[in-house]
Amino acid sequence: MHDARIAELESKVADLTALVERLTSAKPTTSSPTTNSPAISTTDPDALSDEHRSSRRGMLKLAGAAAAGAVAVAVVGNASPAAAATNGPMLIGKVNSPDTNEATLLFNGAFGTLTDSGAPTPLSNVNGAIYGFNISTLADTTERAGVLGIGSLFLGSGVGTAHGVLGYASSSTTGSAVYGRSEATGIGTSAGVRAASTRGPSVQLVPVATGAPTTGTWTVGAIQPDTTGRLFYCIASGTPGTWREISLPGLHIISPVRVYDSRLPAPTPGKLSTGTSRVVSLKDSRDPNTGAVLVPDIVPAGATAVIGNLTITKTVGSGGFLSVVPGDATVSSGSSINWFGPNQDLANSLTAKLDATRQVKVFCGGDSATDFVIDVTGYYL
Repeated sequence: MHDARIAELESKVADLTALVERLTSAKPTTSSPTTNSPAISTTDPDALSDEHRSSRRGMLKLAGAAAAGAVAVAVVGNASPAAAATNGPMLIGKVNSPDTNEATLLFNGAFGTLTDSGAPTPLSNVNGAIYGFNISTLADTTERAGVLGIGSLFLGSGVGTAHGVLGYASSSTTGSAVYGRSEATGIGTSAGVRAASTRGPSVQLVPVATGAPTTGTWTVGAIQPDTTGRLFYCIASGTPGTWREISLPGLHIISPVRVYDSRLPAPTPGKLSTGTSRVVSLKDSRDPNTGAVLVPDIVPAGATAVIGNLTITKTVGSGGFLSVVPGDATVSSGSSINWFGPNQDLANSLTAKLDATRQVKVFCGGDSATDFVIDVTGYYL
């Protein structure tokens, strides 16, 4: 029994030796063994020690050495495998050229080669390092994925955040770290990128600045949060584009601030007379004693209208009215406040539309003149 086992092992060693000789003759190599590699000859049986000849342990050692030699020749010798044949295995490190009848695919969670006249092919205008297709028809498959990424849930001490799929774009010009496109015909039921999460936000955007972006080229549809928690939406493409805050849509109430007083030295003093108009900026809060700017952009960029109070004081003449319209308007339209004699002080609530630079134009009508004051208590975005 002992001799038969040794004979069996010798036969296996001979087979491995023959394999090594075939690989060596197919791809000669000039590599020499390193100082850490044992110099074991697998081609000269006479060079074997008595231990290798007589011991089962020696036979096992020899078999392992021969197997390691075969691997070393294949790797160090840099053997070139033949191209993949139809229905053959996918070769790692070898170019695979899929066509409609033969495609090297990632499907159902494994590498594989699909031979099917209806096999999907790569997009003609996209060059991808990896294409993933899912052709599963299993009835119990609730989620199908061309590419499935799973981040480990078992993070140990010092382990960073796990990402199922991490996209990184290193281009200094343009490029998306993750880009999704859907050509499905179901309106409202398909998406280029769909996100879901059971432990946090489905999509989390990273803020990069305070306020809407002021640099870079943006297109309509871009969404960007700022460091204070406000969310901005690009409504017109450009550099940097036109942005509107959408985090608190509608009316934003603020503490009352004075934005204009014609009695003060700044910014534009003097009564407004019948038949004239004046463009007034409402974006900054001003000192009620000097008219100097206290808080710039108290009404932020993107605001479309304001609410507040319009006050007339020290009226002159028999009566008149003021009409407050957007700053780029050419004519007045309706009355915002009226008076009917001299030296009157009257106030009225005001809702006024702004132009793109947060200005209004005040027209004076009737047979009179007056000073006027505008206070703002809120704005619309």
